[in-house]
Amino acid sequence: MSRNPAIKAEQEHHLKAFELYYAQGEKRSLSRLATQINGSVATTKAWARSFGWLKRIGERDATIARQVADEAISSAQQTQSRNRKLIELATSKLAKAMLSGQIKYQLADLDRLIRLQAFLDAEAGRAELSVDEKCDAFLTAWMALPDEERRRVIARVRGRADEKRGWTTSNPPPRALPEPPPKPQSTTVVLSNPD
Repeated sequence: MSRNPAIKAEQEHHLKAFELYYAQGEKRSLSRLATQINGSVATTKAWARSFGWLKRIGERDATIARQVADEAISSAQQTQSRNRKLIELATSKLAKAMLSGQIKYQLADLDRLIRLQAFLDAEAGRAELSVDEKCDAFLTAWMALPDEERRRVIARVRGRADEKRGWTTSNPPPRALPEPPPKPQSTTVVLSNPD
């Protein structure tokens, strides 16, 4: 018989312990969690194993990475849209200036602007980016960020997740957990054999 059998039903104090464990970040430790909640390391290990904390952490981190990637792609698409508008404006102004005689006829400049606009329009006309293109866009944007900005982005995404859980500065995640409810007393019943 196992010393720490798997716990079947996850209760609120288990969820709060998981959130404390997750909040520890990259250097999380079950022994540090045990100290934080005034429990034992064996208990935190049993909870982590029973409720699949490592898998849940991986899933949550993947979700955060997807959100960051989506933000990077959205930002890239907004930039591309803004660039297209600037090219359209520049093309229009150049054409008007050339027709009014304000500048010398420089067909090469107009040609470059028209080609650039066609390129941007072709890029915008694509229905959806492939998964590889999304990954490339995310990695390019992510690697271009300074470390401090990456930390801010992750904190912002985690902050949104905290808001969804109802956590705010006035209602932060728990620092320590209440004592778990006492275990029910078990009784031993002895059946007698009439033979």
